[in-house]
Amino acid sequence: GSSSSFNVTTNFNWTAVTNDPWISINPASNNGSSTVTVTANSDNPFNVERTTYVAIDAISGALYQDTVYVIQEGSQKSLPVSPTNINIGFTSGSNDQINITSNTNWNVTNPVNRLSVSQSNGVNDGVIIVTALSDNLSGANRTASLTFSSTGLIDQTVYITQIDGSTPTFEVSVDTVFVDN
Repeated sequence: GSSSSFNVTTNFNWTAVTNDPWISINPASNNGSSTVTVTANSDNPFNVERTTYVAIDAISGALYQDTVYVIQEGSQKSLPVSPTNINIGFTSGSNDQINITSNTNWNVTNPVNRLSVSQSNGVNDGVIIVTALSDNLSGANRTASLTFSSTGLIDQTVYITQIDGSTPTFEVSVDTVFVDN
């Protein structure tokens, strides 16, 4: 992770502590002056900054104390969806899922009434189930697209094809196959 440093200038024994597990302190104690490095142990998963502090205590007859605030930038907003193309069966109730890996609020727009989506908005990661609401016996595959959006990000599109079931086919390429010992 990223790190930053500050100096402790003293002729006393001192300790530096934090209550947040996302940072580490090195050294966490010393006798006399030292440069202290604060390291982020993990990326900030949110798109807003997070703040914690390091408390430095020195004892020499009287207690000396100071606080250093640590601020970690927020991550860039993201809205990846996968897969971006799905096929669902021709019968009503056929479905598939779309995975959302996000760190922000999002919405999904469904422009057709022959498909349902399990939710139309969310926050952070999610799974959307797309379900056909009617049989497709039209003689052609039916297509639609869902749009995933979040303020400040480029829209993501998932293309859905409901296969045609008006002329069902079933074919096996061979009658026999051989396998080695």
